[in-house]
Amino acid sequence: MGPSAELGRVMGPSAELGRVMGPSAELGRVMGPACRSGRRRGGLRGQASVETALVLPIVVLVVLVVLQAVLLARDQVLVVHAARTAARAVAVEGQPAAASRVVAAQGFGSRARTSVAGQVRPGGLAQVAVELDPVRVPIIGRSLGGLRLRERFAVIVEGP
Repeated sequence: MGPSAELGRVMGPSAELGRVMGPSAELGRVMGPACRSGRRRGGLRGQASVETALVLPIVVLVVLVVLQAVLLARDQVLVVHAARTAARAVAVEGQPAAASRVVAAQGFGSRARTSVAGQVRPGGLAQVAVELDPVRVPIIGRSLGGLRLRERFAVIVEGP
């Protein structure tokens, strides 16, 4: 008789089962039927809920920060486009009101302001500036403070 047979004879069939099936079978026998059925004991119950409750606000905050950064980048592209379009309108029409009309047509509402400086006459150098209040995401948007996106273009006004 070998050592494993001797161990099984001394400790009983459960020791032999533990040797064949591994330590998990032995652990299930020691901890009782609650662990074998899939339920956990005592202090581990609800651990996933607590971890989710702790991590979820951080994940939401990161998503809001990324969303705010994307919206800022989009608004910067829009303000550059609006300023370019307004400068073109001033260059072609030769009137400062053309800049405001073109920017208003792009649907910014009260978030955008335009200004025209310089010589708005044929052959003159006109400077067109557009300022835009960025879209603000709740919670994160407050951290932007008084941020305004600005873009300026200088154009030579065309003559008749």
